[in-house]
Formats: sequence, structure tokens, C-alpha cells
Amino acid sequence: MTLTGYTAIAYARKHGLTLSKYADSTEGKRYAVPPDEAAEIAAREGENLIYLEVEDMSVQDKLDANYYMNRDILLYREWIANKKCNPETGKRVLCGTSYDEFYTDCLKELGIADHPKASIFFNHCWDDGHSSGYHEAWNILQNWIDVLI
Repeated sequence: MTLTGYTAIAYARKHGLTLSKYADSTEGKRYAVPPDEAAEIAAREGENLIYLEVEDMSVQDKLDANYYMNRDILLYREWIANKKCNPETGKRVLCGTSYDEFYTDCLKELGIADHPKASIFFNHCWDDGHSSGYHEAWNILQNWIDVLI
């Protein structure tokens, strides 16, 4: 999995890692870029130049790195730019949101992806916690998982 921009920087800071920088018009590709320098590059030249290759991340690691939130922002920008519409209604739709990825990640990590009531369970926990953000929804899922299994 490749993290980019400020998500990658936050993850690298938390785990004591260095990052990489894609080549640009002024210099070639770089490795072992410290998080503080990466943040300066991101602010000065654009966050898309910074990246970090990581193994599969846990839901908590993704939350700590603002992975889902940053994906929402990027998907929203893409949605605005492309003006995607539902062909039947002509109304704008936001597809492929990080909610879908969060849903899949949570069910997989909790080991309930194949449970017949997983979707109902997730939706109840989501409804109770998402107004406070992805972190709270994840906390509620973890607190109530024993009820389901």
C-alpha cells in the first residue's frame, strides 16, 4: 500500500520511519527523507511528491494517519472536478468514498466479513459514532463486537 502526502508524513512520524520523494523538475527521486523535511517539501512543492510504501495497515493505524479523512477530501475534490452524475437522475453522486473502504477494513479486521448480520451491526455502530468521526465509529465497533460473536 502506498500512502501519500500528509497521511504518509503522519504515519512516518508515528512509527519513526523515513519517506520517499518522487522526482520533479528540480531533482531526481529521493529516499530516506525525514518527516520534518518531507512536510516542508509538501508545503512548498505539493504533497503529492511525498510517499511511503507500507505493508497492510490496521484500521487504527489508518485512523491515526488520517487515511480515511484525507481520502474523503481527495475524492470530494475529484467529484467536484469531474462533476460525476447518476445517469438516471442527472444528480451528482459521490462514489468510492472512504466509507466503503472503512466498512470493508473494519469487517475484515474484526473477522466478521462473512457474518450474516455484519452489515446490520456495522450500520448501527456507524450511526452511533460517525458524527464524532471515524475514530469513534471504530471504538464503538470494537466495544460491541462481542455482542455479535
